[in-house]
Amino acid sequence: MADVAPRAVPPKAVPLLRWRVMLAYADSDAAGILYFAAWFPWMERMSTQAWLDRGFRHDRILDQLGVQFVTRATTCDYLAVVRPYDEVDIEMDLAKAGRRSLQFAFTMTRVPDTTVVARATFTLVCVDQSGRSTAVPPDVRTAFESSQCGQ
Repeated sequence: MADVAPRAVPPKAVPLLRWRVMLAYADSDAAGILYFAAWFPWMERMSTQAWLDRGFRHDRILDQLGVQFVTRATTCDYLAVVRPYDEVDIEMDLAKAGRRSLQFAFTMTRVPDTTVVARATFTLVCVDQSGRSTAVPPDVRTAFESSQCGQ
């Protein structure tokens, strides 16, 4: 059966999750500018929290639902320089809900001047115990599509 094209999820009044972080020296490169890969651990931490807020733990989801979610793709567009000690708001939203995948979008905004410094996505594919893609369980889809905000 052919996979149905993902449908865009309309933006909500509030994101799935919003965190304010202060960037540290460890997040920067030798020039004192945010290291390009530094956003990815923040996105992973936020994703883990968003799943947990909705009652799903990645280490238990296979036993709970008989499926797992694996990362298929990530993107990040770097739009402005940020440095250690900059405060940044990171918002996470559900961008697309496909039959077999979920794509989350992240927007990173520098706090003092509200400059969007980066936009990113990552796509998770639902797989069965053998590792083959399968439908996203209705409970998971409903939990993310109907969520408002976890603070």
